[in-house]
Amino acid sequence: MAKNGKYDQAVNWYQKYSKVQPSDTRGSAFAEAYMNMADFYKDSSGVRLKKSPFSTEADDFSPAYYGGSIVFSSDRQRLSFVGSTYKWTQSPYHEGPVSFNKTQDTIIFTRSIYCDSRLHKSSEGIIRLGLFQASWDAKQKKWIDVKPLSLNNVQYSVEHPALSPDGKKLYFASDMFGGHGEMDLYASRWITDGNGMQGWSAAENPGPGINSSGNDLFPFVDGQGNLWYASEGIPGLGGLDILFAPKSIDGFSLPINPGYPVNTRFDDFGYITDSNGENGYLSSDRNNAPGNDDIYSIHRPFRKHLIQAVDAQTRQPLSAVKINVMEEGAEPVMMESNAATPTILPVNPLKNYQFASTKEKYKAGRLELTRGRCAVWIPSRSS
Repeated sequence: MAKNGKYDQAVNWYQKYSKVQPSDTRGSAFAEAYMNMADFYKDSSGVRLKKSPFSTEADDFSPAYYGGSIVFSSDRQRLSFVGSTYKWTQSPYHEGPVSFNKTQDTIIFTRSIYCDSRLHKSSEGIIRLGLFQASWDAKQKKWIDVKPLSLNNVQYSVEHPALSPDGKKLYFASDMFGGHGEMDLYASRWITDGNGMQGWSAAENPGPGINSSGNDLFPFVDGQGNLWYASEGIPGLGGLDILFAPKSIDGFSLPINPGYPVNTRFDDFGYITDSNGENGYLSSDRNNAPGNDDIYSIHRPFRKHLIQAVDAQTRQPLSAVKINVMEEGAEPVMMESNAATPTILPVNPLKNYQFASTKEKYKAGRLELTRGRCAVWIPSRSS
């Protein structure tokens, strides 16, 4: 119902499902979300999205940054950088998506498990997907030394790689045994064992806070270490929705749906963003036949908040107030107030912020900025 845009009917059916299957929290969660549809559209007015000029009538999806260019997967016949087709097209041969390390001399990519000159099948006769790694040879100007990762297993798929900014952690999707849903996100760390051998550690599941009882796919870790991915098991506008999970001390905070137009009632996935976090790309079959994906560029500007310290009694601006700005998932930043000129602070509307101020002869104070909704700071004079 949701994928057809019939949200009122979807509420009714999810409520019925919740009564029949009370242990499955998706019923009540989706029903509640569709009763509050305005929440999906509250931040949509300033977001600009358009179809990328390099996207064609073929299936184009899962972009990745590579130098000053964009690499993506496609089923167009003449494109062969990462392969030829996406598994939803029912082909047994598949390559892509990809992820590059920071120096971009290592690529990790998804491919049908093909090694030793043959395709490997599961005990059920199914060709699974695995992750492969290659190195860039600057002299030959080509990728060499292609080898499968130890994470692969012919009994299940391991796909959609996403390296952390420092290259020490690899996130991916898999339907391996013991997950929370159909496809879960997993993480692996680059380690050195007791014998001095380096490699990827065993897969770690980040838990039900990130993974759902549905499909969780297409991870991407941005420059600050925040996680973006696509899910159909967490309330959204329909199909696969892109989610944002801010970095936290213990891993990631609970995911947030950025709403429309990042997401629609169609499948939206494969989100990437540049280092400043305001520009990026995503994949979607919006405005097309189901499964016919295009790549869209997106500009999601941060809010510009004016930060100024004011005396609580006189309401006069104060200089030399130390303000510690704590952005969710980022290192704290110290700023100092200027009575003459407010400080302009770019605020990510998907994140929480805390401000703590100190000044001689004034009480220390705090203010919380929840998802960019409040931005007044008034320190109190000490008694």
